[in-house]
Amino acid sequence: MEERRDRHVAPLDLVGVTPQVATRLQELAQSGEILASQDTQRLIGGALSMEPAGEHRLPELSRALPAFRVSGELRPDAGLHSIPLVGETPLVGRRPQLDQLLDAWRRMQAGRGGAVLVTGEPGIGKSRLVRELRRRVPADIWFEARCVAEQQDSPLRPVAEMIAALGEPLESMLRRRGLDPAETLPPLAAALSLPLDPRWPRPQLTPEREKELAFDALLRLLIRRAADRPVVVAFEDLHWADPTTLALLSLIVREVGSGDLAGAEAPRVLVVATARPEFTPPWPAGDVVQIVLARLGRDEVETMVNAGLASGRPLPRGVIEEVIRRTDGVPLFVEEVTRVLLERGVAARDADGTALDVANLDIPGTLRDLLAARLDALSPSARATAQLAAVLGREFRGDMLRAAATEDEAILREDLRELLAAGIVYHRRSAPSESYVFRHALVREAAYESMMRSARQKLHLRTATTLRERFPDVERSQPDLLALHFEHGGDLERAVTYWARAGDGTMSRGAYAEAIRVFERGLRLVARLPDSRPRMQHELELTASLGRALLLTRGFGAPQVEEKFTHALRLCELLGEDAPHHVLAGVWNVHISRSDREATAVLLENMRQRAERFRDSVTMIGWHGCAGARAFYLGDFVQARDELTKATEWYHTEGYRSYVAQYGYDGGILAYAVLAWTLWILGYPERARDTCNQMLAIAERTANPGAVAAVLAYAASVARECRDLESVLQLTNRIMSFGRAWAAPALCTQGWAMAQRGEVEEGIA
Repeated sequence: MEERRDRHVAPLDLVGVTPQVATRLQELAQSGEILASQDTQRLIGGALSMEPAGEHRLPELSRALPAFRVSGELRPDAGLHSIPLVGETPLVGRRPQLDQLLDAWRRMQAGRGGAVLVTGEPGIGKSRLVRELRRRVPADIWFEARCVAEQQDSPLRPVAEMIAALGEPLESMLRRRGLDPAETLPPLAAALSLPLDPRWPRPQLTPEREKELAFDALLRLLIRRAADRPVVVAFEDLHWADPTTLALLSLIVREVGSGDLAGAEAPRVLVVATARPEFTPPWPAGDVVQIVLARLGRDEVETMVNAGLASGRPLPRGVIEEVIRRTDGVPLFVEEVTRVLLERGVAARDADGTALDVANLDIPGTLRDLLAARLDALSPSARATAQLAAVLGREFRGDMLRAAATEDEAILREDLRELLAAGIVYHRRSAPSESYVFRHALVREAAYESMMRSARQKLHLRTATTLRERFPDVERSQPDLLALHFEHGGDLERAVTYWARAGDGTMSRGAYAEAIRVFERGLRLVARLPDSRPRMQHELELTASLGRALLLTRGFGAPQVEEKFTHALRLCELLGEDAPHHVLAGVWNVHISRSDREATAVLLENMRQRAERFRDSVTMIGWHGCAGARAFYLGDFVQARDELTKATEWYHTEGYRSYVAQYGYDGGILAYAVLAWTLWILGYPERARDTCNQMLAIAERTANPGAVAAVLAYAASVARECRDLESVLQLTNRIMSFGRAWAAPALCTQGWAMAQRGEVEEGIA
């Protein structure tokens, strides 16, 4: 925008896009209505309640202009961010670390993206240091995700909440960055656990492939945003991050490179993360600059206390020594002790010449005790509200707090004002609705642990019931949250039901690591239920699901896989029920990987009987596929060809594709793999190559890691027989990227190809 002043006319003449946008919004606004642009909405954030008001065309802009309607609800208690950017003691003893962050910021502005990890014990000042960088960065390029303990098994929840905080519909965001919503929105909605848009149906992809597409879309969205302006992405508390969020963050780190190595073409993205010392980064050490925060020294503690008291006079040496002794250089402890000194008028008494009795300061001896004392100083009503909020989590929504509370809303509002004034909680500006966050995880823990176990249990049960009955979006997208509250509320059977649902949901999103942890947690609860048929059915469901997750991540031959599926089959017998196909398939994979002829024959007869009774697509492809595989390994290649051909005919049916979508494993594609090898052995090389190509095309489009690795291994064997050395090397290199399950045959085939090219020593090695 330019400012022009005619020499003969006093008023200013404003030109450029900004006043034109303002004029257009003024024209669009109805009587009594206030509209704001997206940039204004980002800057105002939580200070005003705003809602989307559609998109509008403006001749001066190449894209649609998102508008937002101001609802008129002023939030005077909303700061500029989750944690206030004012009212803190000066940053002490962190100048070198802050210079490292600022240097990374300057290099990113110059086109050299990078990543920084700040580590240290609780209360050491990790978030405080990041906030100092936040103060120096323009608000519209700062994006923040926070990981919390209660969501460690909820895939990509921090990323979903960060995107929701932007206040722009995901579809609009994708269009503005040149991404096709029809292509990118379905996998993103699935990965972020968002409602699916009926305009773009979810394609028939396996969970792993869908997750890959979601990651690709998120990376492209970030990089295209960084092409316009630099971007800073902050991830707080990575020690509580779910594995899928860490996998995405690892891709981002790899994409931006380190500031020293990336070069001029790297995306202008700076990743800043915090974590406690026990966190083990999943990326190579050289990819990220690590800043380790140590405890403050004596002089630094003294400086911090005197700066916090702001009396202009240093405290007596005896008081300072007592503070140093008690706080042991932990900044959060120093801040809390300083607050106590202020509240007890220590600085004022010193200024009046009143003698200070250090022994009578009565400062709690530990940080936890000090935080508990802070909570005890609240009114009974505010303390009870803080305890309910602690049950909801480190971050909590205002509407959920009101729904779970038994107090009148006016009293609850007064309690929140007291908690805000005391610095127990802060308003979360970046959240899309009224939300709050405890000042520190240790403050939330102190509030939570200040209750008797029986009181906590009642609050958890009340919270679970409230969320289930009044917040259907929570039951749909966060069954793990309901499971957590029901578990801690003592309703173990409902908790098991929701843990099973949460595990199935994470499996359907390709988050196998989280699924394993969720299923194992559910099984631990099952063991605490009284003996009954429903308990055994819960155990069967969770055991079979855990077996599938283990099979996908550890391979057919893993002892844990055999143990789970064998136990699931035994539970079916005890229940007097037919074993579901996914249980039979799991047991089959174990037996055939061990060449157990007798066990596979018994199991195949079971499958034949089921196929004759049900004749559904899943049962038929399972029977013909297994019969073909067994005939192949017994050397009856004609029968193998006939059975496997029948299996492939059932592969593309709607029933089988729905089964893959539900259970997350595409074992049927192996019918193509064994058929290709069979055709080669029978003397049909061209048909074998065609079958291989068809199989690889399907795998690229739909298959998950376990199935893809197996498919590639079979394809590499056919390529070896065809003496296609380049294809062998390409295929085996891809197999190695899927983990160790198929590494041995891949290395053997790869070594053969290298030896055939004359690289004998390398092939043997």
